[in-house]
Amino acid sequence: MKTNKSLNPIKMQLLILVLGLVAFAPAEYGQNSSIPAAFVEVGMGARPAAMGGAYSGLADDINAIYWNPSGLVNLKSKEASFTTAKLYGLIRYNLLEFGMPLNIDDTRQGIGFGLLYSGDDAEREFTLTLGYARDVGPVSVGANLKYRYASFGNNSLNASDYNGVFTDDEFQQGVLDQVHGSANGFGIDLGLLYQFSEKIRMGLMIRDLYSPIRWDSQSDSKLAKGKYTETVPVETVIGTSYKVFDELTVTADFQPALTNDVSNMIRGGAELRLFQFLYVRAGLQNTINNFDDEKYVLGFGFNLGVKKSSIKFDYTYLSEPLESSNRLTISFSF
Repeated sequence: MKTNKSLNPIKMQLLILVLGLVAFAPAEYGQNSSIPAAFVEVGMGARPAAMGGAYSGLADDINAIYWNPSGLVNLKSKEASFTTAKLYGLIRYNLLEFGMPLNIDDTRQGIGFGLLYSGDDAEREFTLTLGYARDVGPVSVGANLKYRYASFGNNSLNASDYNGVFTDDEFQQGVLDQVHGSANGFGIDLGLLYQFSEKIRMGLMIRDLYSPIRWDSQSDSKLAKGKYTETVPVETVIGTSYKVFDELTVTADFQPALTNDVSNMIRGGAELRLFQFLYVRAGLQNTINNFDDEKYVLGFGFNLGVKKSSIKFDYTYLSEPLESSNRLTISFSF
């Protein structure tokens, strides 16, 4: 590469970005630590996100399949929802969910389905989730079975886009080094909910209890890692919800660090209902470390009912250090 001691910060950022795209490192897709990379859980569902992601101890609608599958027993009718979010102004995530209650042998039960899609030709990910829950005495238990698929490195690169950054030889070598391939695997989530009293509910979510992913990567220069298997890091969340009165609910979650390379996290949120159809929500997330990385969340929702059916609109604004993001959910109950 040409030496340029006067390379300014903007060109330096461009250089780092180009290197990441041209020489697509397989490590970006691996899980060599407990810090999620591929298939990272991004907190979908505008309502739970607006409550700071503190939802494992509430889980009383279709969002339960993502946050705590045992909450599927709380479904009162069939529910379908669609959520879209663009993280950091770059990556679009779309989530489609459907769930329904099952009343068999006078035991509350529920099932759910979710399809999460994100990415582009550089990296594309799908996660298909099937969830089931039932009451076992005073406790609701639930589980998810997830199938995951990813493809990466299918993006094309044009030499004209990098004139003045790389020589022709350097660019051609980068194309030869570009890694492409696919991955697939499955995951298992477990959840519990306990109705401690009429106002207090407690929950436990174990995400990706066992989640092996089989990777297959190649490159023309044979620098790719090839075939290997890794697992998505396990996450455990303990949560609670408290109904202060019929119109106000507050929630709190604690996510303990299971290894030394991640930190404990706490989340909190509140939801206030006004005029029987308007909801105002707020929340926060805080990683317990020495960094200033708190996240603040605000959101609102409308619930418009027609006879036994209803349509809901939920919006969330999440303030993040890199770039703030929005989540929008539309859902139907019928």
